[in-house]
Amino acid sequence: MGKKVLIIGGVAAGMKTASRLRRRDKDAEITVIERGELVSYGACGFPYYIGDEVKNFNEFTHTPQGIARDVDYFKKVKGIDVLTGHEAQKINRAAKTVTVLNRKNSEVTEMPYDVLVLGTGATPVRLPVPGADLEGIHNFWFPWEVLKVKEEITANNVTDVVIVGAGFIGMELAEEFNKIGVKVSVVEMQNRILPQMLDLEMAELAAKPVAAAGINLYLEEKTVAFEGEGRVAAVKTDKRTITAQMVIVAVGVRPNVELAREAGLAIGPSGAIAVNEYMQTSDLCIYAGGDCAENTHRVSGAKIFAPMGSTANKHGRIIADNICGDMVKYPGVLGTGLCRMPGVEAGSTSGSRQHGP
Repeated sequence: MGKKVLIIGGVAAGMKTASRLRRRDKDAEITVIERGELVSYGACGFPYYIGDEVKNFNEFTHTPQGIARDVDYFKKVKGIDVLTGHEAQKINRAAKTVTVLNRKNSEVTEMPYDVLVLGTGATPVRLPVPGADLEGIHNFWFPWEVLKVKEEITANNVTDVVIVGAGFIGMELAEEFNKIGVKVSVVEMQNRILPQMLDLEMAELAAKPVAAAGINLYLEEKTVAFEGEGRVAAVKTDKRTITAQMVIVAVGVRPNVELAREAGLAIGPSGAIAVNEYMQTSDLCIYAGGDCAENTHRVSGAKIFAPMGSTANKHGRIIADNICGDMVKYPGVLGTGLCRMPGVEAGSTSGSRQHGP
């Protein structure tokens, strides 16, 4: 029998680790635990579903040949056991087991491992302001949220959308809503769009064609409340009130580290799980990758939180190779990003002078 490899998280890092490991090791017993019902979906393209550039949501969840990447697919094609609707509740490092809850029937089991991989991802930040629980306010992170946004645009005849946050997701969505004829307003606390990517002078250049396309940019404004009776009707900032039939809150994400912290694993200065150059945590039998894991900036050497799908996939490959004994070093990230907006495409590497010269 091969080594028992237990993977918590079934999206980018987790499924890349599982698939790569299976190619490298035909005998490994690979089990993936995923609390949701979907696995191995391509979230980076979600904004383009809103603007109908991606017409069928299955393109995010199926192979190019049209086969669903589901539990049956991974079992039959790759020999990987995937348990959807299962939530890891506790890591028992001394016993090398994970306490797992079956969310469908409330059954709790202890699952053993020789090697554990944490691919627990990240969770969108919620704004702690009045009205945050009104209907029509969405994060745009998980598949079910994307489908709900698409449904509500038609069902509620949405004509005015406010996007809180001018980062990657916010600006990509601004373009897509604009494309389908919805009036778009973007509210950003900082003094520029794409603040984690562009410095002020470049952001001002990029903002000109965005504004020319009819997108309202309200910079250096803080969202203080959402207004409405049952359903959102307006966004209140510290400077104005903006009509909205739908709101997208895209103010960033936080790494899911609770499981790791409770198990006594080290959390890095960025707030993500600390890992060494081999993607191992402070427990060398436990790896971490994807949005939950800390990265090293290749220019400054700083420990940073850099949630990117492409990075998660690289982590997964490195982790699988190292489980096989290769001991491949992950060199870190440069913070490279690209974003398409109306009339302009912006890109940067090393961030907005935060980590490099």
